[in-house]
Amino acid sequence: MMKKTLLALVALVACAHNDPLPQRVVENRLGCEAHEEALPFSSAQVAASYKYTVVADTAIPHCPIKNMEFVQILADGEEEDTALFFARALMVGANIGLAQGKYLEEHQTELPSKLRGKDIILTRTLLHNSEGVLSYAVLRWDNVFSDGWSLRFFYFNDSVDSDARVVRCRF
Repeated sequence: MMKKTLLALVALVACAHNDPLPQRVVENRLGCEAHEEALPFSSAQVAASYKYTVVADTAIPHCPIKNMEFVQILADGEEEDTALFFARALMVGANIGLAQGKYLEEHQTELPSKLRGKDIILTRTLLHNSEGVLSYAVLRWDNVFSDGWSLRFFYFNDSVDSDARVVRCRF
C-alpha cells in the first residue's frame, strides 16, 4: 500500500515538473541509460553489493561535485513523512540516486565540510531489502565508526528530519 501511495504522490508532483520517473515506474522501464560521462557502476550494482534490489531509479549523467547543490528542504527542527519528503525533494529538483551516492562516498574528501553531521538523502533510487521492505539510501556522516561518509539504508516508512539534505545537480 505504501508503495502505491508513494508512486501516486510522486506522479502528481512529477507531472507538474515534466519528470519521466512515474511513467518509467508504471512501464517498468527502470535502470540506467548510457551517458557520455557515465559512472563506472550502476545503482543496481551498488544495491546488490549491499543485498538490496533496485525498485525505481532515475539515472542522470555523471555530475561533478562542484556542480552539486546541497539543499535543505525541512526547516530546523521539522520532521516529515518520507513519502512527503521525497515529493518535496522532487519539487526542488533533487536528482541524485544511489550510483551518484556511491560516487560521493568514494570522493568524500571533496564534499563540503559544512555537511558533516547531515544526511544526504538519495531520492532518485528506491530499493527493496532482502525481506522486500521498501527502502531508500542515505549518505551519512559517521564520526564514531568510520570517521567519514558511508552509505546506509532506511525503511521507507521512517520519517526524515531537518538534518537531511538532497542534491540538485546543475548541468
